[in-house]
Amino acid sequence: MSEIEQLSVLYNFLYELTVPLADFMENSLKVKYKEEWWKKGVFAKLDDYDKKAINKKNITSLKYFDIQTLLKLFKKNISIFEENIDINEMKTKNSLLDLSESILNIRNKVAHPVNNRLKIEIFNLYIGYLISFGKTIKLEDKYLIKLSNLNIKYFVKSNESNNEVDNESIDKIKIDKMFSLIKTMVLIPALKCKTLDEDIQSSILDTRDRLKIKKQSKEIYDFFKDALISKRGKIVCSELHKNGLKGFEDIVDEIEKIYNS
Repeated sequence: MSEIEQLSVLYNFLYELTVPLADFMENSLKVKYKEEWWKKGVFAKLDDYDKKAINKKNITSLKYFDIQTLLKLFKKNISIFEENIDINEMKTKNSLLDLSESILNIRNKVAHPVNNRLKIEIFNLYIGYLISFGKTIKLEDKYLIKLSNLNIKYFVKSNESNNEVDNESIDKIKIDKMFSLIKTMVLIPALKCKTLDEDIQSSILDTRDRLKIKKQSKEIYDFFKDALISKRGKIVCSELHKNGLKGFEDIVDEIEKIYNS
């Protein structure tokens, strides 16, 4: 993969992060400062250059900020955003600060490129940072799926371009992405639901445990497809829908994309 291709990939990741990051920050600041969120959480934290820029353009929403300004503002409000992150991804203020600094550094490399192609392990590390940051700020599933699909696509492309195709590593990524999607969209919400019958929750737990021991992406894919057509699977899905939850049939397209990528 050439330097231009690498920069294009990183730009795509940053692009996918920008709007949902703005939404996450704006919602968090509104909870903290109520009607004064813009004055106290945004304008008071900006430097003079950025203040002049937003005054000139009459900006009143974070969705019009670029990724660099958002990340600078994110760091200055770190204690507020720490209260709203996914604690399974990030547990301390310092680690969240370090991660946001890493994302800002990636942005700077994209904006100010040098004529040096990144080593593949560094390139993949950057992509890992971007996905981890997305999970930490609790991106909507549709954005996480986009990032995951990009990750698989360019992991494969990078290895092919270097004649280092590692089928086992590629399959492991697919396993992780499929299980993560199923867990996030179906299993965790179901296990948290207090109105589901015990026998349905028992089936959900059994599904989780059986998926955990799968060693190949095809095993997960086959299990998923079998669950769609089995009598018990249809009963579970019906009960999930009755409780306002998603079942396997609601994520078929996403699973297909990951498995066939």
